[in-house]
Amino acid sequence: IGIADAHHRLEKHEEAVKTLNEAAHLAESVAQLASRSNAYDELAKRFAEWGETARAREITLENLETIAKIRDESSQAVALANLAEIYEQYIFELSEADKAVIHAIIVKAEG
Repeated sequence: IGIADAHHRLEKHEEAVKTLNEAAHLAESVAQLASRSNAYDELAKRFAEWGETARAREITLENLETIAKIRDESSQAVALANLAEIYEQYIFELSEADKAVIHAIIVKAEG
């Protein structure tokens, strides 16, 4: 993510986005789900800030799916709160896929 930031500061938009996409692919391999969620937060912010809204939305859905797998309820709650801030900051509407994942989280929590 830091390399993408450097490309962005140098106004190399295509390189910055390419590097962010590589970072998103690498984030999938982060074993600790809460850490993976944090990485997805940072990726989504940058994609949104750099005008790549569709990719930011893909990342936020991946993040929701990751959050749904977090077993510790407090870690899950923190991750959801962090993601909610991104939705609010970038005025992202919940998609049907987002709603389905959130519904699954709620059902699991109530169960």
